[in-house]
Amino acid sequence: MLNRDHISKAADVPRIAGAFVYLATGVEMPFDAMYFTLIWTCSLQLLRSLKVSSGLLRFPRLRLALTLFANPVLLTSGFGTVYFWIKTFFANATIDQVVTNFRRHRTFAEAVIHTAEDHNPGAHIGAGDLSCLILDAGILCLGMKMFEYRHELASSFYSIVSTCAIIATTSIFVNVAIARRIGLESDEALAFAAKSVTIALGVPTMQQVNGSMTLMSALCILSGMLFQMSGDYLFRILRINDQKVRKQPRNGSGSDTEKGPRERSGKDDRSGEETKIVAAGVTVGINAAAMGTAHLIERDSTAMAYSALSMTIFGGMTVALTALPGVSYLLVFLASR
Repeated sequence: MLNRDHISKAADVPRIAGAFVYLATGVEMPFDAMYFTLIWTCSLQLLRSLKVSSGLLRFPRLRLALTLFANPVLLTSGFGTVYFWIKTFFANATIDQVVTNFRRHRTFAEAVIHTAEDHNPGAHIGAGDLSCLILDAGILCLGMKMFEYRHELASSFYSIVSTCAIIATTSIFVNVAIARRIGLESDEALAFAAKSVTIALGVPTMQQVNGSMTLMSALCILSGMLFQMSGDYLFRILRINDQKVRKQPRNGSGSDTEKGPRERSGKDDRSGEETKIVAAGVTVGINAAAMGTAHLIERDSTAMAYSALSMTIFGGMTVALTALPGVSYLLVFLASR
């Protein structure tokens, strides 16, 4: 059977190959891709090791702090930033050139189209462009998970849609007004209109209102990262039992008169737990979007499907609202007051 050592050795092969390709041809994409793959896998392994470490059980506060700051997105972003600045020094290039070479197009389809035109993949495909394929696969996984919970989603569909519609309609105006009130520039304030959607949905929103895509992307990542760092702790404080548990076998003893009140009490408890799970899923989907939903999948949470659905509906409504001329004009007016 495969163990971690076998997997680690197998993962070393493409990393070494990427280094040889870079040294032999000067093409940076394979080495960039393998570097970020290495950092990401090591970050995931570090976080999992900290969570199951028996030595840290005696120091719960230290364990909590380490697991909070060992977030894979945070570590990968940090080491990736250092890597980019090191490349600027050795390649004698600006940071803008390094980042542009890392991801040359907005979508992988654009990269493929340009490659087909001039047959030069090295000029159009960077390591960041390849990551789009992973994101597409992640969206497919979300769809499969939502199909798995289709019956639960159907029973709460109208409440989720109405909640997302109300919050999407109010938040885009309130967020922009508050951001402008605290002294941000017009384009920066407009970035808050899409602060809680995925980056893929935030881009067309910013194009409609000419907002800052850089700040919008940072806000989307930050909100998801904050939930990944503190989500388990918050769920534990709020006593949200969202993880799957095995059903206990029924005990055949007891009279019918004894079972009646117990069954009703059990149904009430389950109904209350389900309501809390739906509310938690909608809250995560609206505020932490894809990164929050991914964290719920990792913890095998039953709130994952509600989070994925609310994330999709909330993001779609945000894009649809900002596409309306009257709404976009009003947002620009609020950001310029």
